[in-house]
Amino acid sequence: MGEINNQYIVNDKHKDIVIDLSRCGVPQEVIADTLGISVPTMQKYYGDLLRAGAAEAITGAAKSLYAKVKEGDNASLFFYLKTRAGYKETNVVQNQYTDTNGKDLHTKDKEILENAGIKQD
Repeated sequence: MGEINNQYIVNDKHKDIVIDLSRCGVPQEVIADTLGISVPTMQKYYGDLLRAGAAEAITGAAKSLYAKVKEGDNASLFFYLKTRAGYKETNVVQNQYTDTNGKDLHTKDKEILENAGIKQD
């Protein structure tokens, strides 16, 4: 009986599929299934195309985002500043408590502390 050759042969159709799907962010498992080969085989023969497609997609998205930032798009500005410049949104809640006469309890607390001889900054 003859020997079975399981050697994969690279072809242009598969190259096009790999680059197109990797640009779209399709997971490698799905791309390999589409080609009918294993992920390791795909990475062996098409690794450069997988990386190039992903890099092209990321670069394109980054350029589009930056263009929107330069146009002054608020959502893009907020996203960019948070993800690239370390900005954070913080919520500071200022509670205002008053007694039955409407006097600010924080002021009252300060008075009590001052009357007790405790200095507050």
